[in-house]
Amino acid sequence: MSCTQTGMRPPAAAAIQIWDSHYTPASQAFGAFRDVVCSAFMPWTPEPSDPEVQFEGRVENLFLESGSVGLCSTNGLTARKTKGNISNSPVECIYGNYVLAGEISVEQADKRNVARPGDLVLYHSYRPVFLTEKPGVRNVNIAFSIPAARFAGVPNAERRFMNTLVPANRLIDPLAGCFSMLARSMRSSSPEEMSALFDACAALLPVSAGCCAPEAQGRGEWGALPRDILAFVDDNMSDPGLTPQRAAERLGVSTRHLHKLFARSGTTFGGYVTSERLERVRCELMSMSRRAPISELAFRWGFSDLSTFNRAFKRRFGVSPRTLRGSRG
Repeated sequence: MSCTQTGMRPPAAAAIQIWDSHYTPASQAFGAFRDVVCSAFMPWTPEPSDPEVQFEGRVENLFLESGSVGLCSTNGLTARKTKGNISNSPVECIYGNYVLAGEISVEQADKRNVARPGDLVLYHSYRPVFLTEKPGVRNVNIAFSIPAARFAGVPNAERRFMNTLVPANRLIDPLAGCFSMLARSMRSSSPEEMSALFDACAALLPVSAGCCAPEAQGRGEWGALPRDILAFVDDNMSDPGLTPQRAAERLGVSTRHLHKLFARSGTTFGGYVTSERLERVRCELMSMSRRAPISELAFRWGFSDLSTFNRAFKRRFGVSPRTLRGSRG
């Protein structure tokens, strides 16, 4: 959860601010977290995940000229940004969480994303949002907010930052490296060094979110397809209910026209979606840092039937998912 707000004026020395539940009587821990941290730094309505479990949390927060960033750790909570919270937010921001441990679920704009270690999730401050950190485990993340005005000239920024998940296997290495360094350096680096790192993160966000791909670049054999179609499919790839009819309706075209566009690229809507889903599962299977069950990966990327997935995977790559994972050791 992001407990920062760029509408506040940063301290003159840009000093790090630390809050820890262990500094507070146990019976008052969550109340202090809510009143001192969230109410002071960012309008949210948080609640503990399990009122029967003693809340534990820690926030190391730094205000910078270009936004704010914090290293946040809790044992689980939920938080809503309501219309009332939004009306009390002085600056429109892009929020983000880079997950180091645990799990964060984000619900915004009729979409739910689940971010796990190594994943980045981005969302707007000026639309209602519901966040859930996994209860009963240690949830650690780099949370940040950046004024939306910074991305005013970035193509597709409004849509690409609206509850977008960038999974670990698609997060560009320079951005992942910057986040990791932020986590390690929060208390040991100077404000100037932290500001430079944070600015680098902000500059790389549009690239990782897919805002800045050149028009001519396309996606290999899919380059002839309009970018708005590719973007919509990309944003909804994990939804098993993604259909040509739904895509056509959201894009404001007829289903027949949509089928014609894919036919001109030598494929079908269903063929393209299946191909992209299989590629994303393959990337996760090849990652040594992610060991989720194969069935979980298949369902995560929109397959609703495991046997159909296994057949399609072997047909596409020549080996079964289990064999491919085994080849990585």
